[in-house]
Amino acid sequence: MKFVYPYFLFALFLILIPIIVHLFSFRRHKVIYFSNVRFLKDVKQQTKSINKLKHLLVLISRILFISFLVFAFAQPYIPFKNKLLTTGENAVSIYIDNSFSMEALNENGSLLADAKIKASEIIKAYGHSDKFQLLTNQFEAKHQRLLSKEEFLQMLEEVSISPIVKNISEVISRQNDLLKNSLAGSKQIFLISDFQKTTSNMANIKPDTAISYTLVPVESHTHANVYIDSVWFESPVRSLFQPEKLWVKIINQSGKIVEDVPLKLTLNHQTIAPASFSVEAENETLVPLVYNNKKTGHTKGIVSINDYPVVFDDSFYFTYHINKNIPVMAIYGKEENKFINALFTQDSSIAFTSQNEKNIDYSTLGKQGLIILYDIEKISSGLSTELKRFVEEQGGYLLVFPSEKADLESYNNFLALLKSVRLLPADSTQRKVNALNTKHRIFSNVFEKTPTQIDLPLVNKHYPINRFIQSSTEDILKLNNGSDFLVEQKCNKGSLFICSSPLNLRCTNFSSHAIFVPTLYNLALNSVQTPPLFYTIGNNSLIEINHTSHSEKPVVIEGNGKQLIPGIVKRGFSEMLQTHNHITNAGFYGVINETDTIASIAFNFNRNESDTRAYTSGELNEIIQKYLFKNVSLVEPTTANVTKFIAEKNKGLRLWKLCIILALVFISIEIALLKFWK
Repeated sequence: MKFVYPYFLFALFLILIPIIVHLFSFRRHKVIYFSNVRFLKDVKQQTKSINKLKHLLVLISRILFISFLVFAFAQPYIPFKNKLLTTGENAVSIYIDNSFSMEALNENGSLLADAKIKASEIIKAYGHSDKFQLLTNQFEAKHQRLLSKEEFLQMLEEVSISPIVKNISEVISRQNDLLKNSLAGSKQIFLISDFQKTTSNMANIKPDTAISYTLVPVESHTHANVYIDSVWFESPVRSLFQPEKLWVKIINQSGKIVEDVPLKLTLNHQTIAPASFSVEAENETLVPLVYNNKKTGHTKGIVSINDYPVVFDDSFYFTYHINKNIPVMAIYGKEENKFINALFTQDSSIAFTSQNEKNIDYSTLGKQGLIILYDIEKISSGLSTELKRFVEEQGGYLLVFPSEKADLESYNNFLALLKSVRLLPADSTQRKVNALNTKHRIFSNVFEKTPTQIDLPLVNKHYPINRFIQSSTEDILKLNNGSDFLVEQKCNKGSLFICSSPLNLRCTNFSSHAIFVPTLYNLALNSVQTPPLFYTIGNNSLIEINHTSHSEKPVVIEGNGKQLIPGIVKRGFSEMLQTHNHITNAGFYGVINETDTIASIAFNFNRNESDTRAYTSGELNEIIQKYLFKNVSLVEPTTANVTKFIAEKNKGLRLWKLCIILALVFISIEIALLKFWK
């Protein structure tokens, strides 16, 4: 037991007053004369004993009356878990989890409704002079200040479900930032949530020793949910009239097996591939959907199922774009290569152009997906600069075949600009390509099974490639002496492909070999930039569009009855759009420049909310003990009176009222003794 005002305990010295009064009787005795006092002696002895007892009881009553009266002024209390009572104004931050998982039900309705009730009960434990912060997952500007009690309750009514998801560590960090600047004598944080395991990263929280933390869990009756987790294509490239395999990952979090559940794929409002799936309890499955693309342009896809009661994750949106053709350019030295021309000029899906190094139209470089450089003896500084910009900023693919009479200094200067490999003097020893990287995306779909014995090109002359330790190169084809024949170097947004041998039949038969066609054709296909199939709401993702606007009108994003002007960051040939979390509904959105739709994008709700598994109050207590959170406590979901619990937590078990009652009891006993005990 401790005291709010311990200095009042010095008043206990007042107990000496009734003790002194009882030790020294100041009453005068009157002498009465009797003829025979033998009988009076017996009466006197009895009366004296009774008076002693009476006086002793009166003394004890007075001492206890004074003691409890002093205790009442000193205000004794029993602290909550040895927490000392603080005085002065309170600064209280209350976080209410308003994510999708809070739509689950318990006896009070939805978890969000229950959370709002608990928040109002917490507020009742504080005075009108205390200040409060209301924080939700949106981290809105209006929630970044301290409010009065009335303002808090008014703002509490406006809290509704949001698609934004925040980790507990992010929330606590935001609350700490606000309270650390407060001058309040007591700083307290409350977290009202269902404490999902996917978002409650308790190991990452960093409690401030000057702040008290209280976890207020709300629990639902059920955690069952079947949902679409994600989708992706088996191949990175979308092609017209070619088979596409879309993989759908479905997770079953219920305790029951689900069987023969319909799964629907819709493309541009047309049902394409109806299917069904079954999945074991507490398990997941992958479902393949196969179809053909029948037209170019923007494609909007929806994969959907039907599940109840959690429905926000039953549909998954994605978009992609199929180009009418792929722009490929060849830049050559003395004469064009007939094998390259034959490969690309006869394919309608390829927009092929060929330019001599002396007549390059540099304005067209930025429009290409793949540029093939061959038979150029010396790479000029101007061409080097433009090619560097093409690869690093636009994200294009550049394939380099050195000339048979290459000026290695100019080549290595160009490669140095890209922080790439270095070409060594020519080696005329006959070699053979004997290793092919089937895991590389260029060959990933070429072979039905991994080849064990395959005839590969011969090499009569090559420039050995010297890799630097810091260069991120990946081998594609290797020679039988271990040297590289064809390698890829990642260069910021794009890729540089370097062949160690010149592209003529005197140096290698690569151009006439069967492996030449899939190598160059897949390079062209993969050069098409494929933006993400979808974005996640709440992640404030950067959206890249390959478009530079010269219009005075801003680019806008439209969809689901909403229009917003995104922030724009220009990077080379591209523009990065930033939504600042203003998109809150899943679905399709168009990026519009004046009247042209330059991109179609899809947004999905964060699937962290789909995993409804949550920590129980027992598990939260174990976490508190595990990480030794001394200033973190827990309100059990079974707590009937949250206001009383918080009041006792803040002020301890206050005993001054009991002291007043006991003081009145003992003064009443004293009066009764004096009045009725004759």
